[in-house]
This record gives sequence, structure tokens and C-alpha cells, in this order.
Amino acid sequence: MHRKWCPFVQNTFLHSDRFIYVDLFFKGNIKVRIIIVYLHADPNVRSQRQTLQSQLTALLHASQTAHYSTFIMGDFNASLDKFYYSVSKHNTGSWQYSVFHYLQQHRFTDLQLAFSTDQTHPGATFQSSQNGAKTRIDAIFTSPDFPFVPLYCHTRKSFLYLSDHLIVAAYFQPIETQKEKHDRRVELPAQQRSGAATA
Repeated sequence: MHRKWCPFVQNTFLHSDRFIYVDLFFKGNIKVRIIIVYLHADPNVRSQRQTLQSQLTALLHASQTAHYSTFIMGDFNASLDKFYYSVSKHNTGSWQYSVFHYLQQHRFTDLQLAFSTDQTHPGATFQSSQNGAKTRIDAIFTSPDFPFVPLYCHTRKSFLYLSDHLIVAAYFQPIETQKEKHDRRVELPAQQRSGAATA
């Protein structure tokens, strides 16, 4: 996290290297919770993965109850393309998709999908070094009340370290408090009057 956000941090929590979340409080009683996840890649550890997904959905529910605007991102190690296909066929889906189901049912926005020109295939985020298979297992989701308006989301190669994953990057418009909006509305006519006087 960039140091400019440090003054807004109120709480951090790390859970067994599988997920971390950070709470930030902004002016105007705006509470944001950022959750970063890394779900198990091994399909043979089903019980551990199911436990972790239950913990994540409980955290998401608690965040909503506590009036946090929530941002969840990371490596979900489950194919989003297969999940959306399953949903389109009205299937309940695999146990691997329980977090995705929660996010969809609670109207979270899949930012890469939202900004993709191809709504059926937004693009892979991971390529297997073993067989070259490509899939979309990394994502960024925002809750429906997220106060920062998303401007763009895309993928790019990592420039910081070697990885078989692409970086999913999202950009947001800064938020204005009610006071800042009021001040801007007051300043603009004053500037216009000043400009008219010197024209």
C-alpha cells in the first residue's frame, strides 16, 4: 500500500497467509474495506478451501452489516469464465465457486468484465507453465455502494517480479466529501466573476 493511504488505515488483519484485509476511514463517514485473497490452488484440499470460502463469505457479510464499502481482489484459483457459463445454464455450480456466487448474489461488480469489450471472454489472467492453458482466475470486485467510481480496469504483465499471472489493475475517480462539493460550487462562480472582471 502506498504511504499516502497510511493516514486512513484504521485496522489490518492477516489470516494464515490466505487473506488479509485493511480498513480505511475517509472524510464524510466513508468506510472502505480492502480484502486480498489467495485461495488454494490444489483441488485435492477441498475441505480447507471450503472452510476458507466460508470465512470469506462471513467476512463479506460482516463488512456489509458494519456498513463498509468493500473491495475484494486476488487469486481465486477458480475459473470465472466457467463460473459465468455455469450460471448462464442455471446450474448451481461447483463448490469451488461459492465466493463467486456470494459476490454475484450481492451485486458486486467484476471490474475486468465490466470494462471488457468482449463480455463473454474478458481475457485470461493466468497461463499454465505445464500445458499452456489460459484461464481467468484473478479478479477485482467492488460492492454496489463503492464510493470511488471506477474509471478503467485492465490486465498487464508484471513489471515488478516474474509471474505466470497478469496483473489486474483498476483505476478510480477520487471521491469528494459534501463539504468539498460545496466549496467547489462556491469557488467556481467566484472564479467566473473574477474572469469576467479582468476580460
